[in-house]
Amino acid sequence: MIRKYLYVSLVLVFGCRNNDYSGPLNSFKRYPFKNVHLSYTFTGDARGREDLYIADYGKYETRDTKIELLLTNGIRPKEESGITRLTDVYTIDHLQKKVMHRHVRVLDSLYHLDASSVPSSEDYLQTSMRDFLFINGGIDTIGGFPATRWEPRDGSMKLWVWNALLLKKYTISQNGIVWMDLVQMDTNWVADSSKFRIPSDGYEVVEDTKPQ
Repeated sequence: MIRKYLYVSLVLVFGCRNNDYSGPLNSFKRYPFKNVHLSYTFTGDARGREDLYIADYGKYETRDTKIELLLTNGIRPKEESGITRLTDVYTIDHLQKKVMHRHVRVLDSLYHLDASSVPSSEDYLQTSMRDFLFINGGIDTIGGFPATRWEPRDGSMKLWVWNALLLKKYTISQNGIVWMDLVQMDTNWVADSSKFRIPSDGYEVVEDTKPQ
């Protein structure tokens, strides 16, 4: 959810001089790494795992989440995937067998900015965080990396980010307190196209038609 709003933020900030998105893609990179695989574990009021797969500097991205939320009224399982393929985003609920598809025009815009307007991955991250009122809380060492700590003003979340990659996350909500920690990072991951496939067998596909 946060990522979707970051897309909107950046288009508003950097603008787009080309409203015809049929041309070739520019050099915009959402991450400074071409291919990378990250694995996380959850603690606190959740347990489970999340894997993030990034290919071609973020043109393709999959986030697979399989966790159990430890609620006061019981345990609630959650199995979801978020897949980005260029300018299309798919939100997949594996328990409900449902795929929500959205063509993101703001991604089209970012990938078709004039060369002089293309943001770096760091500019992309920092502008988005600040536009949505995340405050730079300084640098902490996370797993040996100097990570920037970003916090919203209400204190409901903390994100530790290094080179546009999330290393650690803390959230507090009505569902409790959840920590997500990086346990493995492979920046030499060989991209596997099967990670970015959209499930079809038995899944209902729904178009998200909300205004962008």
